[in-house]
Amino acid sequence: YTEFKAALVDPELGENDPLINSSVASVAMDANKDMEIEKNGGEDDLTTERIVISQKQIAELSEVDGDGSSDDKYKNEQASIEVLRDIKFKLVDHVYFVRIWSTRSIKSVVNTASVWKPDTDLSWYAKLGRQKELIRLGHFGVVGYLAPHKEKHASHNSMPQILQMTDMGAMGISGASRHKNILNKLLPHPVRFHLVWSKVQGKQPLFAWEAIPPSNDFVALGHVFTNASAPPVLRDIRCVPKHWLTISNTVPRLVWTDVGTVGRSGSLWSVSTMNHLVAVEGHNPPQRDFYDFRCKNFFCTSDFRMVPAT
Repeated sequence: YTEFKAALVDPELGENDPLINSSVASVAMDANKDMEIEKNGGEDDLTTERIVISQKQIAELSEVDGDGSSDDKYKNEQASIEVLRDIKFKLVDHVYFVRIWSTRSIKSVVNTASVWKPDTDLSWYAKLGRQKELIRLGHFGVVGYLAPHKEKHASHNSMPQILQMTDMGAMGISGASRHKNILNKLLPHPVRFHLVWSKVQGKQPLFAWEAIPPSNDFVALGHVFTNASAPPVLRDIRCVPKHWLTISNTVPRLVWTDVGTVGRSGSLWSVSTMNHLVAVEGHNPPQRDFYDFRCKNFFCTSDFRMVPAT
């Protein structure tokens, strides 16, 4: 909360900023409402949307997943929640991609596949409205050469998704500045990348990178792929708070193995319900946990907790 307060509160308003002072916010809303009633000739036809969330305990990821590591201290405590009321998150289907690599450049390949990066640049028209961000959390891969949203393989028939963040308004800070501050706090970039595997045969090499989150409180959902041995730029993807996630029950789906090629063996796998792509050495499925979002449409609290949107 302290970090959010320092980042988001208008220094000129201090404790009187409506973002943290519910009394000030309430007075402002009542004043605005009275003005609207007077404007409408005494008729109260103003419709306002207000989020009221009672204090409640929110389970840790370990409690939900049932590993028995919950602390007794949570049994008699309630979490005081402050909702970032203007910030909405939603998982959305995505149809814009840039191809990073394909097996067309490898003559001896047995199986075909391609790797794709989501294009998250919004059009100039979209930028004229509310502060909105399409957030890339990983790359995608498919059997064959069609873009991920066009791929019809039986084992991979769901639409690729990315996270959309919409800032409905600013309170005390200009919209763009507030928007970026919240985004960087909630969904930080990784601190570095670790090379997982590479295939340099053919005209176009492929390098698979695992993002390293800034702390154990965050998770990188998918790998990043490049055609160069230099690590990707850190801003290529963002990490997600663990509190927003649950361990996925989706079995990893094979996209490609490098059977018929030379060099260190490896394979590409689509994981979780979001279909992010990961690479592994060898041809066995990845053995670590992968994650899904707890819900697809939600708000967030000042302590990074997810609140489902109705």
